[in-house]
Parts: sequence; C-alpha cells; structure tokens
Amino acid sequence: MTWRALAALLSGLLIGVALTQFGLTIMRVSGESMAPTLHGGQFVVLIRPPLHATLELLGVTSPLLVDGAVLAIRDPQAQPATARGWPARLVDWAAADLLVKRVVGLPGETIAFKSGERYLNGALAPEPWLDPAYAGTSNVSSTVIGQGEVYVLGDDRLPLASRDSRTFGALGTSGVRGTVVLAFRALRRDGNWQWPVAPVDQP
Repeated sequence: MTWRALAALLSGLLIGVALTQFGLTIMRVSGESMAPTLHGGQFVVLIRPPLHATLELLGVTSPLLVDGAVLAIRDPQAQPATARGWPARLVDWAAADLLVKRVVGLPGETIAFKSGERYLNGALAPEPWLDPAYAGTSNVSSTVIGQGEVYVLGDDRLPLASRDSRTFGALGTSGVRGTVVLAFRALRRDGNWQWPVAPVDQP
C-alpha cells in the first residue's frame, strides 16, 4: 500500500469517527416500546449532541432537551459494558445500553400521570404525538424532576410495553447520545413506492 493510499484510508477513518462521535449516527431500535412511532429492528438516524448544539446556534433546530423530543439515552439498568478495543469502539452507537424514548418532562418540572393523562406542574398537559390506542391508564404520583434530568416514556404506554421513567425515575441528561430525527421504512408489500426514510415526530 502506498503512502497516499494509506493517508486516504486514515483520513476516511478519521472522518467516520468524527461523524459518528460528533455528527450523525445510525442505530437499530430494539423492542416495541416506541410503537406505533418506531418498531423493533427499524434503523433510525440520530443527531449527536455536538452537532445538535451547532444547529441550535444556527437556528436550524429546536433545543436538544424539549418536550416531545425522541432521544437515544443510556439505560440505567444495563449491565456495565466490557472494555472494547479499537476498532470496535467505532460502533459503540449500536451498544445494547441505549434506550429510545420520548421526553415528557424537563428539569425543574413536576410531573404526574392520572389514568394515562400527563400533568405538568399540576395542569393537564396533552401529548399530541401520543396515539390514544397506546395511551394506557398509568397512575404516577407527582415527581419533581431534578436539574440535569429528564423524564422519558415510550410511546406505547400499555401495561408492560415500555420500561421507562415510570420504572426507574428521571434520567441524567449526561446520558443523552442523540436526537432521533429520521427512521428508515420497510418496503411496502403492495408494490407502491414510498420514500425510504421518514421524519420522526419532533416538536
């Protein structure tokens, strides 16, 4: 291999690392807790926090932590990951210690659920992204969300469908790995063409 070819290969690897660590990342959804918005096995595109911050400064996107955002965030109940050497670390975005959930409560807010309906700071707070058929009837007593934390739920709120903040409480924002913005769609069986990717509902 010539030095020029080696330099090109290394440059490509560095660009790949930069994109996955600071820009865009693709990950695979596990489980059906975000149904009907997302389904198990579906691939989604994340905007990583560094790129998101830049886009926010440019006025292109809303803040990273906003009501209704769909995030990839570290699972607090996952087993500690074993040490992984290079180049395996290039695909850490596919690790099993991530959850895909929707933000329903922000730092400093008081959240509660009564018969499946969300209340923020004592007032009913509708969730326009939520399919009524998946709303469930959860009751959660009032909880104050700490600074540096978010309250996240799956879009499927039916019994046992989603393991989320109703189980383990609010999660630290330091565990946010990205915002889910696009989802790859399966080919339609009726033969009609459709765009292979679709935007994920975001506020």
